[in-house]
Amino acid sequence: MKVLKSLEAPNIWKQAFIPLAIFVHKFNCWCGWTGLYHTLCLGSSICTLLYYRQSDKTGIDSKDITTKFQEYFTQIKDPRVKMTRYHLLTDIITIAILAVIAGAQGWEDIQEYGLSKEEWLKTFLELPFGIPSPDTFRRVFERLKKNSEVRMG
Repeated sequence: MKVLKSLEAPNIWKQAFIPLAIFVHKFNCWCGWTGLYHTLCLGSSICTLLYYRQSDKTGIDSKDITTKFQEYFTQIKDPRVKMTRYHLLTDIITIAILAVIAGAQGWEDIQEYGLSKEEWLKTFLELPFGIPSPDTFRRVFERLKKNSEVRMG
């Protein structure tokens, strides 16, 4: 699997969304993309829910983000042993989703995204031990996959 060193969208995506560039360039989103790149996350219900105009200087309510994620993911039982839980499950899932929306294609990309957005993430996530390592993301999602009897919405 090819791991992107930068979190920029691959060229094929850029070409696919050129017709929408004129419409989208007026908007900005919490995912960090603007203009042409933002078209990639507009299909996501999470991103669309948090979509806002660039001219809105107040941005979005980070407490609202946390509430929405916690409401949605509370039905997932944490598969880890209690004494090894340094990072909160909600924090891990939230960072992973945001990173994938922004173009992350591997565990290292997810951590890189988290490290680059750490200050912002701390405004609505607890992050008691900072950003998890790529191995932590991998282990948590492998265990979640094994316990995939949990069905969401």
